[in-house]
Amino acid sequence: MSLEGNIEDIGLGEILQFVSLSRKSGVMSLVSRGRKARIIFQNGQVTRASSTTCIQQIGEVLIHEGVIDLDILQRALSIQVEERYTQLLGTIMVERFDVSPEAIDKVVTEQIEKVVYSLFTWTKGTFTFEFQEVAEADAVRMDPIEFMLKQGLNPQFLAMEGSRLIDEKRHLGELDEEPEEAAAPVPAPDSGFDRACTKSCAPEEPAVPPSTEETVDPFEHELSPSAKTTAVVIMALGTAILVYGVAGLIDYYSRGWQAALPDPDLVMVSKLSIFFWFGFIPWVVTLFGLYLVGAAYQVLKGRNSYRRLIECAWSGVAVAVIYEAVEFGNWVKLASSTPTASFYAIGIVGSVLYAALLSAPFAGLLFYLKGNHTSRRNS
Repeated sequence: MSLEGNIEDIGLGEILQFVSLSRKSGVMSLVSRGRKARIIFQNGQVTRASSTTCIQQIGEVLIHEGVIDLDILQRALSIQVEERYTQLLGTIMVERFDVSPEAIDKVVTEQIEKVVYSLFTWTKGTFTFEFQEVAEADAVRMDPIEFMLKQGLNPQFLAMEGSRLIDEKRHLGELDEEPEEAAAPVPAPDSGFDRACTKSCAPEEPAVPPSTEETVDPFEHELSPSAKTTAVVIMALGTAILVYGVAGLIDYYSRGWQAALPDPDLVMVSKLSIFFWFGFIPWVVTLFGLYLVGAAYQVLKGRNSYRRLIECAWSGVAVAVIYEAVEFGNWVKLASSTPTASFYAIGIVGSVLYAALLSAPFAGLLFYLKGNHTSRRNS
């Protein structure tokens, strides 16, 4: 069963109110001057909307809002292809990548409202409402890289708000007359994201998902001020640590460490311990410094590849903890035959503090790499 008519005879607001009161499920398609749009209803609620005049994809908005990054989007697309499009992208992101469903719903809601409100400017054209139940699997087949609300939006609210906005624009003289022939939407400049997402705007047939073998350019996004500041601080710390490590290496290979050795008659010192304390540690510190400087540079450049440095940052934290554990063991060795509890307490507190100090740059880097703080939020 279907309902057909002309937009000039039955306005979009009246159609939305009818669907809301009847609590029907189905797909409404609109055509006006070469433009096409589609609204999906579940039990009278709007769960999805798309239009050829709104070419910005929700995945792109999620990236700009800092909800996800390009890596998550690409991996979710790959999973969707591998599983033959049995789930929507939003479902995959929530279940597989722990993306906040509230954050996704907020962005999807804003995009649905934007699309529906834009349709109120369509004064001529036709509409068709197909009464049918639309399950998630059906929604995936219609447009695999779009998103769907679980609860849906009230069509009556959308109708009233859309009518109010149109009346307000008409009163202010901001409502332009519709052109005789709408121009085809101009795609954004070619990028990895665009190649992955722009096909979802074509409602004539289901969008063809991108090939997972296609080479995707890095998504160069603008860093937020806090991310830039953190990267600069990390680079400064890395430079200081690098200088300290190089100075230790110079001291080691010039044998300047000999002056720091204890009296051999009092404490036995092996060649291995000499290398560990005066050679190995400076090398580790030097490598730490190089890593921090390189990581900060990657962050400042805003490259997607810097997220691969997370494992290296965890390694840095682990080495710092191991180093302090060895230091504590050396502290215990220097104890007298009957050390007091305060002696051990001082050693433990010192080890914890130094471990925290050495781990701080890596922990700060991890916070920004694992979090959603690298993208500037749209105003």
